[in-house]
Amino acid sequence: MSKKNFTFSEMLAVTVVFLFGFALLIPVLSGASAAAKAASCTDNLRQLGQSVAKHAAEKDDVLLPARILAKENAYHSNRGLNFGTNVTWLYALRNDFGLADAAPAWEIELPSEVKRGILSCPESFMRSQSTLKLTYGMLAYWIGGEFGGGYGIKLPEMATKFSQLRSPEKKGYFCDASSSASDTADPVAEGVSDELNETFWVINSGRRISRARHNGATNFLFADGHSAPVTLEELQKNGACKKGAGIGTASRNHLLGWHGMK
Repeated sequence: MSKKNFTFSEMLAVTVVFLFGFALLIPVLSGASAAAKAASCTDNLRQLGQSVAKHAAEKDDVLLPARILAKENAYHSNRGLNFGTNVTWLYALRNDFGLADAAPAWEIELPSEVKRGILSCPESFMRSQSTLKLTYGMLAYWIGGEFGGGYGIKLPEMATKFSQLRSPEKKGYFCDASSSASDTADPVAEGVSDELNETFWVINSGRRISRARHNGATNFLFADGHSAPVTLEELQKNGACKKGAGIGTASRNHLLGWHGMK
């Protein structure tokens, strides 16, 4: 019996069908990859929350501030912590991130394995570089120890311990950070380079809060230790990331503001 060879037309038809099927799969595979990275990011934040909780257990339940200054002032609280010089929140957690032997300083480069670890969002074009340049930042005002002033709360009324927070499951603590993001826009979504300048903290009104990594959502670590995505619409409802946003517009809610501090 003679063996039949495929004609050129038949081979072309098979190739077209294969390529068409593969093209249909690309969005599915891309979506699955993005979902996996988003899940990995929320897990990173959850693990960061465990480190913060461990620190609180060792330091009388202290609510770790975004920065710890050599000298406090009327607009900032160290919450009883002091290292003799200005440091960021990451220095307080140094034993968990390869910096146990580092002398206190404002900026300390991270070990290479830490740069690739849980401090770096898998959806960011950048990797965390130092105690100053991170892909996750703490909300600066109120929960982060900075005092907004003039919005119905006084510095002594701010919570200094986790146990003083009301509804900690509603209160944002850390989130995706990018110095490219402003109060009103995140140009990284349109191809602008992601940058990490002083991204150890983010401004509650939207500046440095990344909205470009997870299909327009921002992953948050909440004060109770759970992590979850927050949509742009939710951020805007809470007075951030929109025209006219400011510390005042973000002040009167649980997620970003001083409500629930005590």
